[in-house]
Amino acid sequence: DSGIGACLLIRKKAIDEVGMFDERYFFFFEETDWALQMRSAGWKVYHVPSACIYHLQGQSIGGNIRSRIEFYRSRYQFFQKWKSRSYNVLVSFAVVLRLVANWLSASIACVLTLWMNKRVRDKWIVYSQLILWHLRGCP
Repeated sequence: DSGIGACLLIRKKAIDEVGMFDERYFFFFEETDWALQMRSAGWKVYHVPSACIYHLQGQSIGGNIRSRIEFYRSRYQFFQKWKSRSYNVLVSFAVVLRLVANWLSASIACVLTLWMNKRVRDKWIVYSQLILWHLRGCP
């Protein structure tokens, strides 16, 4: 329903009717939410694959834990806004299950490398922090 928001061409009339990005999103899902709002208001949303835009995706946020948390926060907010409660429960369960699987995989890799591989160790730390964030109720 949308593309990456690095380059969007929108009619002023559509913006006047629908409004700007939902400010509750931070860096993630705002363009997807906006595209759905545009479509709900009767506007057409097009993807032009022949357009060539250079975008250093992810460069503005980096790879730190805060950006990962903001991604999950925006993702949950998006699904709460556009999907049913049962869908949200299912997605949340699947996300946590995948995080736990990734954490277990990273744990095994850490043990096999005697915790000496920084890249593997950093992944384990990120997965650990994301799981803890979820266990705290995604504050």
